[in-house]
Amino acid sequence: MSKINNQMRKSYLILSFIFLTILIISCKETTQKTNRMDPNVMSAPVAKIIPHQTILHGDTIVDNYFWLRNREDKEVIDYLNAENRYKDSVMAPTKAFQETLFN
Repeated sequence: MSKINNQMRKSYLILSFIFLTILIISCKETTQKTNRMDPNVMSAPVAKIIPHQTILHGDTIVDNYFWLRNREDKEVIDYLNAENRYKDSVMAPTKAFQETLFN
């Protein structure tokens, strides 16, 4: 009996994985096709590169986006708001699907 249950679980997991993979791919392709044709979709904001060096145990680590850690900086807030506007613009065609999926 437990052998059958294990086989059923494996089958269920495999089918779930396949379904989710197909769903993700179809959503991505739909969004990409829609965005290519939609002149209202804005271009993605690009974060400034400001190298910041940290020396740790004798190794130098360079973080080009260290400046984004400063949550109080107006420039960081503006950049994050631009990212959010871009996300809203790109995801707009999937709004109905998002609501259906959530419900």
